[in-house]
Amino acid sequence: MGTSGDYLNIVSRLFPGHGERVRHLADHDEQFQGLCEDYEFALETLAALERQNLPQDDERLCEYRALLNELERDLALVLGSGGA
Repeated sequence: MGTSGDYLNIVSRLFPGHGERVRHLADHDEQFQGLCEDYEFALETLAALERQNLPQDDERLCEYRALLNELERDLALVLGSGGA
């Protein structure tokens, strides 16, 4: 997995205009930080699976795409909630 700067950049790009809030939450909310780290890991894993392009990974590709969608929704909920 990358560094905290990596996941902060990834999530900030995912939610333009929320970079400051992303950084604040990552510093003060362990659950949000975990969501960011999970998102980065899932994104990196999906990219690796796509590069390998193996037929036996089709189901895993679908699972990681669904996981990314779920994590994006969770991140959006936290960013919109005004918590921390």
